[in-house]
Amino acid sequence: LASRCSNSQLFSMAPETAKRWMQTHRNIFGNRPISDICFPGSHDAGMYRLGYHTTFGTESNVLTQTRSIFDQLEFGVRYLDIRPTFTSEGLQGPVHLACGHYTGEGEDKIGWQGGDGVLIKEMVDDLNRFTRDNAELVILEIKNINRIIINNPISSTQRGLNPDEWNNLFDALAEIENLFTVTQSDGKDKQLQDYALNRFVGNDHAAVIVLIDGYGQHDVLFQRGFWPSKMSNDQLYLDLKETFVTHMQGSGEAVLSSLNPLQLLSANLNALSVLNLAKQVQDEQFPWLLQQLARDGYAAKINMDRIQNADLLTFCLATSHQRYNKAKGLNNMVIVYGGCLITHQDAHNAIRLEINSGKRFTVTNSNLRSDPWPNMTKSCAVFYEQDGLIKGRFAQEGLSLHVEQDIISINYGPKQIHDQVMYFRLLRAIALRHPFSVSNDNLGGDPQPGVYKTCAVRFRDENGDNIREEKAGEGKFLDFETFWEKVGKGISGSRRW
Repeated sequence: LASRCSNSQLFSMAPETAKRWMQTHRNIFGNRPISDICFPGSHDAGMYRLGYHTTFGTESNVLTQTRSIFDQLEFGVRYLDIRPTFTSEGLQGPVHLACGHYTGEGEDKIGWQGGDGVLIKEMVDDLNRFTRDNAELVILEIKNINRIIINNPISSTQRGLNPDEWNNLFDALAEIENLFTVTQSDGKDKQLQDYALNRFVGNDHAAVIVLIDGYGQHDVLFQRGFWPSKMSNDQLYLDLKETFVTHMQGSGEAVLSSLNPLQLLSANLNALSVLNLAKQVQDEQFPWLLQQLARDGYAAKINMDRIQNADLLTFCLATSHQRYNKAKGLNNMVIVYGGCLITHQDAHNAIRLEINSGKRFTVTNSNLRSDPWPNMTKSCAVFYEQDGLIKGRFAQEGLSLHVEQDIISINYGPKQIHDQVMYFRLLRAIALRHPFSVSNDNLGGDPQPGVYKTCAVRFRDENGDNIREEKAGEGKFLDFETFWEKVGKGISGSRRW
């Protein structure tokens, strides 16, 4: 088998496999409902530069993205969180219609705070530019729609839109090309997630769904080519199981971020900026995200701040193919590298060999027999089945998929525990060296009522060659630290004193 990737690049920065990933995989997903696909979602997609803003609406507190709408779409994003705001400096100033990021959390003390991002017109232009050349399905969720009057330093106010402002917003959004309208659908009573992908893009034309929240006259939205966020029975028109890889900046973090003088130079230098908090969350969650999805059920949308490369697409494609495997009763290994499905048999064999031998696998172009995105730092996501459990591993290019870090067996009293929830919880406890309380509640029930039980876990550490075993009785804790780790902590603690 050859990789379904092309190393050739056109004028744009993204290869076909990323910017046309729905078309690339339509032979697999085309007849599946779109709820079976995992959409890469951009949280506050239009907040990649700062326009009008309040006193505390700095880049550190407002910016959630670093790349344009067009770039995000080329990176594979197909779900855009857009928050239109009509903004002016005072009541008499010119009004701008832009993507906004505002909060009224401290309204009674400091008024509304936040800032504008890219203009709605520029967002629409980027979207149209992309869909003219790429027959993909893109979803816009239009929500948190405000009229902001900036009156610095601490008296900015907010209100809802009046009828003229709603019409101006609809006029701006009506410039979107390739709208999927109610007249193209099976009617107003069918939820959009139940349509197959081919219904939207099977004719080699793009489709754009625009969902609008907070406007009560549904027939007006339908006439304009849009969709209300909710049906007449209060169900969502598009109801997708979702997860977030984001950190919502809290009010305390926003205050400290505003006080940090480094933010005057760059949001990247401010540890509490939204973008830096997003990076911290990504560093923490990326290694565990696939295993979390295997535990909780596979999301149909992953939302993220700070989308700068194909990492999000890599996660979503791996999840989409794993969902397909599950629906079809297949146990195929799924390998996605740089937003590209890897099917080269040598790459599959190489990873399976390391899994079976308990060795780590280094993520490189040569090891994966492909460079799907030249000059871009890539990542690799792998789902595989072993002993009846779905396991997921992730690593950046040049680093290792730690398939050797694994649980061999979990026994509690007479019962061998074999489920996704316990596998995830114990694997994470082992990796992070968190003590694990041995109890019926923590281990999924009482396999032997009235009898004192022991839990035994056999496992292999990251970069470890040997299988270890830890035991603890009911009411006690499994302690996964090694002797030398305890000694090192003791020495470090004594030095602090």
